[in-house]
Amino acid sequence: MAKQASRIVSFDGEIKTFDGNPISPALSYVGKVKQYVADAPGVIDAMKAGGDYPKEEDLITFANARLKAKARAKVISDVLTEAGYSKPEAGSCEAFYRDMVKTLTGAGKSEEQANMLAEQALGYNLEQAREKDAAKKAAEEAETEGEEVSA
Repeated sequence: MAKQASRIVSFDGEIKTFDGNPISPALSYVGKVKQYVADAPGVIDAMKAGGDYPKEEDLITFANARLKAKARAKVISDVLTEAGYSKPEAGSCEAFYRDMVKTLTGAGKSEEQANMLAEQALGYNLEQAREKDAAKKAAEEAETEGEEVSA
């Protein structure tokens, strides 16, 4: 049996605020929506027949918005990096430290308690983590430069 071009999908949730103010008790909602199946044969024809296929202008607007978002993200990243702001690399000492502090604060510890516990568990504080990462990066760069010279 061929895959259907669309399917009915249920959704639900809670409304906890209205106009910036909390709602108590929260209001629940449930609904259903027809969604198209991306890899179903004839899905584009079904979208067109259902009047759900975007106009060419909408496709161009979508593509332009996506291109602008990508370019903006790259420019912002470059500006932040140039100004000395950067996120720690995954697996770095700083990333481990920050993740542990975030987990501890999420578990109800104060920022001060979380920092103290992370330092005790890891054996270094945030500044020491950054120093360790910088030393590791410098050693990797020196190794890479040595390989380039001998090549």
